[in-house]
Amino acid sequence: MHSDSLIEKTVQLLQALNSHKLNTLDSLSQQLPLPKPTLHRMLQQLIALDLVIKHPETHYYSIRSGCSRLSQGVDRELLFAEHAAAIATRLTQACEWPVAVATFDQDAMLIRCSSRPEARFRFIKSTIGKRFPLIGSALGEAWLAQRSARERQRLLKTVEPASLARRLRQVRQPSVSDYLDRIRQQGYALRYGRAGESSHLAIPVIRGRQVLGSIGLSVFTSTVGKKIVPLYLERLRAAAAEITARRLHD
Repeated sequence: MHSDSLIEKTVQLLQALNSHKLNTLDSLSQQLPLPKPTLHRMLQQLIALDLVIKHPETHYYSIRSGCSRLSQGVDRELLFAEHAAAIATRLTQACEWPVAVATFDQDAMLIRCSSRPEARFRFIKSTIGKRFPLIGSALGEAWLAQRSARERQRLLKTVEPASLARRLRQVRQPSVSDYLDRIRQQGYALRYGRAGESSHLAIPVIRGRQVLGSIGLSVFTSTVGKKIVPLYLERLRAAAAEITARRLHD
């Protein structure tokens, strides 16, 4: 491959990576007329240059904030995810449970970083790229509860009525408005799993009036269960405070 052609293909690859928050080798090969071995080699070179990251135990690639050196602006959401990743990893190293950070994406919460590879206790490998519903997941409910009444109403139109009704029965709440108000007041959302499943605790990450996303911790229901709040809520709050204290711009 000639040098001018290599530069062109590298730029095309960066553009393809930038067009989606999470990418796989297969998805990139569908966008670019390059064989997978060539793409893989180019990705490894970009990783070495700190321009791309491959998320542990997944097939996902993402651009890194180092790419901001190639542009005039910085993606605040990207920096938020990167800052949060290091903090989530430290929290997992301290408590041994997996921590995930999510941001809103169209009609769900998208997991942007996960410390599962660092966790001693976990059901599955990394959840990077998984989408969690706005209602029925702790990450989604923690984020949605912070939105205005008008925004909630608009976003709830994307939730299946049957799923919404089922969740209200589970939490024994008469209306979704009352339920979300309670979450907002207490500052956290819970999703208890049955025996043999995991339970989740999540809180919003807020900077000023902006809800950047949500951060959550997962435990084995049979091991921790309803002790999750007294054991880990303050640790989550400290992690969220550390995230919001970070600068999201140069």
